[in-house]
Amino acid sequence: KSQQEKLIINERHEAWGNLARKLAHEIKNPLTPMKLSVQHLRRVVSLKDKDEEHLKQFEDKMIGQIELLTEIADEFSNFAELPKAKMKSVDLSVIIRNTISLYSHHKNVKIAYDQLNDIVVFGDENQLTRVFNNLLKNSIQAVDSNGKVSISTDFDSLQNVILIEDNGVGIPAEIEDKIFEPKFTT
Repeated sequence: KSQQEKLIINERHEAWGNLARKLAHEIKNPLTPMKLSVQHLRRVVSLKDKDEEHLKQFEDKMIGQIELLTEIADEFSNFAELPKAKMKSVDLSVIIRNTISLYSHHKNVKIAYDQLNDIVVFGDENQLTRVFNNLLKNSIQAVDSNGKVSISTDFDSLQNVILIEDNGVGIPAEIEDKIFEPKFTT
């Protein structure tokens, strides 16, 4: 009975640890674009003719990212679960363009993308935003000071393909089998 109780306690600790890691990962993703946008705002405020336009863009970006964090935190406090998917028609090209604009002012990385036509899918807008934030952040972190990230799309009647490539060193062979594990990171 004592061993069984210890096992139950260990399983609970492991479950809470996994949950805490997952939550921390989800919260960290929107923070990088928020930080980059704040840094960019500091640089553009000196442009007197465009102050109002840049401030509005900044406000929209920050509110979107903060809403993601708020939703995650709210859902965590309600049963310690990540948000449930809110499925609807979503234009991925808008999400991708917004994500690119969050990272486009990164000093050491050039982000190139092809003409993004409307790519409407059925999905959860917040979850898809997190996916593209994470992918672009990972690409930027993978490159050196002369970094290049390219985003291209291809689609036909059966599928949409969004390709994000960077000129980083790639994935070491010893961790390739782990890259699709939830929350795996280096």
